[in-house]
Amino acid sequence: MKLAQRDRRFHRTPIAVDYTVPRILPPLMLEADLLFFDEPSAGLDPISAVELDQLILTLSRDLGITVVIVTHELPSIFLVAEQCIVLDKAAKGIVARGDPRKLRDESEIPFVHNFFMRSAPGVSASEGRVTQ
Repeated sequence: MKLAQRDRRFHRTPIAVDYTVPRILPPLMLEADLLFFDEPSAGLDPISAVELDQLILTLSRDLGITVVIVTHELPSIFLVAEQCIVLDKAAKGIVARGDPRKLRDESEIPFVHNFFMRSAPGVSASEGRVTQ
């Protein structure tokens, strides 16, 4: 919202940043302290998705911008995130928080383990078939 109010050419409502219009990103980001992305790589091919991840990393690292990303894309999570939270609809809230690599490797919470390992109870990852 702070971004949208800096320049009267933009609406006074939150701005959804669309990767297909990168020419508007630089003026918006120059004064931003915090950016939100909601499923930023949804619908992108793998090459464009990793390019977007690299852009997000650059914004965070080089410009000191805090970035909050909502995503289910595991490659993006492991490339971009230093910290993450895991939400579980059944628990109606946060079930884990921390470094995504540690959550993947060390979590004893089945939902968290299954999310990061891209597995599900009753499904064999090696065969891709439902087991009994």
